Amino acid sequence: MFTKKENITVFISDYSCAYFVDKSDLDTSLFDLIKLPEGVVVNGYVKEPEILYQRLLESFKLHKFKIRNVNILIHDQNLLIRNLSVDKSELNRKSITQYLHEQTDKKIFFPFEKAAISHFVQNETDETVKALALITDEDLLHDYSDIFERLGAKIVTFD
Repeated sequence: MFTKKENITVFISDYSCAYFVDKSDLDTSLFDLIKLPEGVVVNGYVKEPEILYQRLLESFKLHKFKIRNVNILIHDQNLLIRNLSVDKSELNRKSITQYLHEQTDKKIFFPFEKAAISHFVQNETDETVKALALITDEDLLHDYSDIFERLGAKIVTFD
């Protein structure tokens, strides 16, 4: 049984929440799938946070563990992936993330109000930077973070 705080990986869909507690020995690792009532999560967005919180809390109590850190896998329907090629002259000492935020609603448009942006530089020359940008709704991330922080998570990350 788990008695200490654990690191977990979570995937939430509109109909279920799956989590995995990875241990060095696969036999002692834990996987659970929690069925969610219709309407708790809709298109990846938490509509009934209290119900999701209670279902997770019940499962954690059943398996006798608490969470320390959580890594949430973002559903592909809530993730935009863009290949970018940006002239270094346009960056002017800004990061790709800063540049993208400045270009929001000018050159770049998102289907949500506030974007959370992460990027990976793929190639860089003297003139351009080519990067892969991962973009999701910041409010969606906050909603998930709030639930897991209430459950005791010290760190909530997203993939």
